[in-house]
Order: sequence, then structure tokens, then C-alpha cells
Amino acid sequence: MFPERSDGAWIGRTYYVKREKDLDVEEELLKRRRQGIEVDKSELVDLLMAAWVKRQQGENIDLLLDEITPRRNSQNEGK
Repeated sequence: MFPERSDGAWIGRTYYVKREKDLDVEEELLKRRRQGIEVDKSELVDLLMAAWVKRQQGENIDLLLDEITPRRNSQNEGK
């Protein structure tokens, strides 16, 4: 269930998040799972952190964010 635990490229960290935000994230991840998109919280945090670092380095983060929000492309096509 948590392949990150046995992967040496990942390290464990403990962070605090607000309960309501955590519930919102769980709800959104469940919606993605029902669409066949598997992203767990560790992957989500890793992708968000990578996007933040890239942005700080002046890079375009749209491609990174598309990995977590694949719906974005279909929403933008209608505009």
C-alpha cells in the first residue's frame, strides 16, 4: 500500500496539516481514484514540493502541476 516505505529514494517526514484540509485532500484523491487516477498523499506532497522548488528556480511548473491535475487540460480546451 505504501511502496515509498521500501524505496530508498524516499525518506519519512512528519508534518502537521489542518484537519479540514486533510479531509478535503482525501475527498479529492478519492474522486481521482474513482476516475482510475492513483495518487497517494506522499506522491502528492512530493509533486507539490517539486513544483515549488522549480518555481523558485524560475521554471515553468505547469507540466508538473498537470501530473496532479490532469483535468486541467480538458477544462482549458473549452475556453
